[in-house]
This record gives sequence, C-alpha cells and structure tokens, in this order.
Amino acid sequence: KKYDLAFTDVSKGLELFPDYSPAHRLKANIYLALHQYQESLAEYTQAIQLDENEPEFYYDRSKLYYLHLKDLTKALQDINKALQINPFYPPHHDLAAEIYLALENFEKSLYHRNQLLYLVQKFHPSQQTHYQSIIEKSKTQILELNKSYPNLQNSSFATTPKIPQPINPVD
Repeated sequence: KKYDLAFTDVSKGLELFPDYSPAHRLKANIYLALHQYQESLAEYTQAIQLDENEPEFYYDRSKLYYLHLKDLTKALQDINKALQINPFYPPHHDLAAEIYLALENFEKSLYHRNQLLYLVQKFHPSQQTHYQSIIEKSKTQILELNKSYPNLQNSSFATTPKIPQPINPVD
C-alpha cells in the first residue's frame, strides 16, 4: 500500500514537472522495490537523460544492472561514469570493486577496495561508523585477494591509493 501511495504521489508530481530528474529516480526506486526491473531501468535512464552530471543516477542504474539484470558490462560503464563525476564517494568504489571482482579483474577490484579505505580515512573520518560495513568488507576482500593472488601485492593498482580527480560537469 505504501508503494502504491508513493507511486501515485510521484506520478502526480511528474505530471506537473516532467523534467524533474530526482522524481524519475524516486519512481525508479519504487519500481525496483516492486521488482519491476525494466520499468526501473527506464526511469533511471530518464533521470540520466535529464541530468547527466548526477553521479547517483549512474550508481543506482549500475546497481540495477549488476544485481538484478546481470549485465556486468553496462554495470561497469555506469559505475565508471559515477566515479568519473564523483570519485570521492566510498560506495561508488565499493560497487566498482564488486563488479570488477565478478569480472575476475582482481587488480582493479583490489584498487577500488584500497581507494575506498583511503577515502574514508582521508576525507570521511567522522563517518567511519556509517561506512563500517563496507570498510570491513573491503579489508576482508583485500586480505582474501592478497592471499589467493600474491602477485597482486606488488601491483600498482593494489598498493598506491591516489586522491581521485573529479571531472568538471558540462554546462
């Protein structure tokens, strides 16, 4: 019932303001909660078309591709776009690490795990409790990858956290 009410409200809002991209994201999230993945995909895509510089839209669509539509190529494209726009948000690196792990690109997965830990420590120290679950997951995966693939320990991807550089949004 709550989804029905939310869906009705957001649909009415979109009738009044059809180009309001956050409303399309909200509608996509409702479809996602209802397991209507193609409808969710269409709404995330609409949100992106309306605001191509909002990294969360790409992040959300990447999660949809990865978790529900099982399209790793498109998931990777979207998370890379989200990271290009905002490389400072740890959950973006978390999802990128998961996708690269699924693609068996262990070096890049490890790189994103290390970036996530570095970013939380350097830029979000007051939010370590908030990010605790992805911090622990990252530490565990780093240890597992290093144990399973000792050659990764010497990889530049694995050992050199870098301060990311965001892109300048296009006007």
